[in-house]
Amino acid sequence: MRASFTIAASVLGALLAPAHADEANAGTEDQLWGVGTTAWLCYQPPCGWRGVFPVDAEGTRGRPLSIHDQPEPPMMRGMPADLARIREAYADHGCVLVEGHFDFDILKVRRVVGDC
Repeated sequence: MRASFTIAASVLGALLAPAHADEANAGTEDQLWGVGTTAWLCYQPPCGWRGVFPVDAEGTRGRPLSIHDQPEPPMMRGMPADLARIREAYADHGCVLVEGHFDFDILKVRRVVGDC
C-alpha cells in the first residue's frame, strides 16, 4: 500500500512539475511598460493619473496596474542612468517606455525604449 502511494505521488509530482515551472518563469519575460503619466481621464479619485501600465507592440496603453494615483514610481532595479531618467520623467509628470518585467513588486528594467 505504501509503495503504491509513493509511486502515485511521484507520478503526480512529475506531471505537475512542468506546469509549476512555467508559472514561475511566466513573470520573467520582458515586455513593454509605460512608467509615469497614464493618460487616464477621470474626474474624481481614485484615479491612476500616474503609475505603471502595459504597452502592447502597437503602442496601445493598457489599464494601469493601480486605480490610485501613484505619487512615486515603483521600486525598480536596472542601470543607474535608466532609473534616473525614469525618476526624473515621473517627477515632471512625464512618461517613459521601458522594457522589463516585474519580480514581485520590483520592476526590473532591462532598457529604456524612449518617451511614451
